[in-house]
Amino acid sequence: MLPTDTVVSCDPWYAGESFRLWLERYPGVLAFLGINNKEQGYGAEHHNEKFDLSETVLRTGVISTVRYAVEWLQ
Repeated sequence: MLPTDTVVSCDPWYAGESFRLWLERYPGVLAFLGINNKEQGYGAEHHNEKFDLSETVLRTGVISTVRYAVEWLQ
């Protein structure tokens, strides 16, 4: 459903993430949408006044989430 090479490995990320509490009780996946695009001027760290993202990446997130839900329900 997504173009080839859309899903890639990334460097380990060691920040705290409370979503793990949900995953302990319910099946799920935590995935990061690649929002860093220096050419378009996006890429500031989260939780600061300069954070911004290209809304085009939201399409990837929706497609991935819907696909996961459909496959899980089958």
